[in-house]
Amino acid sequence: MTDARVGERERSANEWYGAPQEGQVPARAETGGGAGARTSETALARWMRRVKRVLRDAAIGAAIIASVPLGLTFLPWQWSPLARPTMANTIDKVRLAERARPLAAAKDPSIDPLQAGFALATLQPEVRSAAFVFLPVPHRLERPWASAAMPRDLFPAAGSASSWNGPSNQTILKVVAKGVNARELAYLRMIAEAPVWPAFDLAARAPSVDVLGGRFQVPFPDRARADELPLWRFAATKELAYASVSRAAYYLAIGNRAEADAVLRRTIGFGFIFIDNATTVIDALIGKVMVDIGRAGLEDLYAATGDPRLANAQAAKDPGNLKPYQGRSVATGRELREFRLFNAVDHTLPRAVRLENLHMLARTVCTNPREMVFGPAADVRDAFARAARELARFPAERALLDLMLTDPSRPLPPLPSPYSMPSRLVFGTATIASLIFDNPRMSYCTRVLVGPWSY
Repeated sequence: MTDARVGERERSANEWYGAPQEGQVPARAETGGGAGARTSETALARWMRRVKRVLRDAAIGAAIIASVPLGLTFLPWQWSPLARPTMANTIDKVRLAERARPLAAAKDPSIDPLQAGFALATLQPEVRSAAFVFLPVPHRLERPWASAAMPRDLFPAAGSASSWNGPSNQTILKVVAKGVNARELAYLRMIAEAPVWPAFDLAARAPSVDVLGGRFQVPFPDRARADELPLWRFAATKELAYASVSRAAYYLAIGNRAEADAVLRRTIGFGFIFIDNATTVIDALIGKVMVDIGRAGLEDLYAATGDPRLANAQAAKDPGNLKPYQGRSVATGRELREFRLFNAVDHTLPRAVRLENLHMLARTVCTNPREMVFGPAADVRDAFARAARELARFPAERALLDLMLTDPSRPLPPLPSPYSMPSRLVFGTATIASLIFDNPRMSYCTRVLVGPWSY
């Protein structure tokens, strides 16, 4: 009995692995032409069985691998990195900046947007990017105050600023109104005659500015990603506003109040460049800070000179009654999509907020398996088409919208570090799935949903 069962198991195993059965059961000798055909049919069936097993196992393995990124789409969205803030704080700040718009310098319709974009690019420190190609800048405009801090014995009543090398923008106009010595006047002249101001003034008076077209080569390279768009240098841009107040102080010191007034109005106008032509919320916040610096300088100038326009400058002041930031709880991927779609087409929202919501909307392909597999749905594509008509004014802005929409479908850069081993295992599985199915969204969404917010 035991031997018979062992033999039966061996026969079963041999049949599974395709071993010949003649060694177990005596085979009757066949004669005639049919034997070769039956032997050939048996071999073909054996190979087909092996091929089917391989394909079945491969399909099972691919399904298991794909289940990792697809399963992440069912995360609870209130804890997902995709459920980012509603940007209510930015909305409030930009709307409050509108109070100062009547104080900005008048616009010059003869200034071309691309010309203003080139001028703006010359004012920025050099920035490097592996993904975007910068337009060549013949020479970056010098900031003579940047090479050395202001001597401590100059403007002792004004005090030095911690944010740049010159005097405090909050006190310099009040101090200068009381008089300056020869060395102090020479220092202010150095700031007022710096090479940066012609480009600054031109950009500040432009009705619109092609900030991308004046900075980057268009069309963007295939390796470019909207996630990696180089931002404006926040500190370097604010420094121009601080220095602009000292520039106005120079004209006040020599008795040219009209030019001091014009300088500060152009500072406000320069701030609105970043609000009106923003591509990110960072741009808009830079603009808000510059508008505030210019408006405060104008208030100090009018107060120091007894100008009756002081009331107008004070009325435009930010009252500082911003409501506390309220994040929106997103419970489902559908709610997240609806929220982003609504904000992307809301004409009452600042330009920067609409664009930021579009960028986030493109990432909602990570909220459901269907879009992760097949790409953005019609409502997302329609929102981007509408933005191309309403928000994008220049070729570079339309190119940026295309990047935003296709970011999840573009190959990712190497995995940043540090990451935990479990995270690397998940990322590695998703990368394999992306390669198997030729679908970069699987890898992209996994990094977005599991890793820190960097994509």
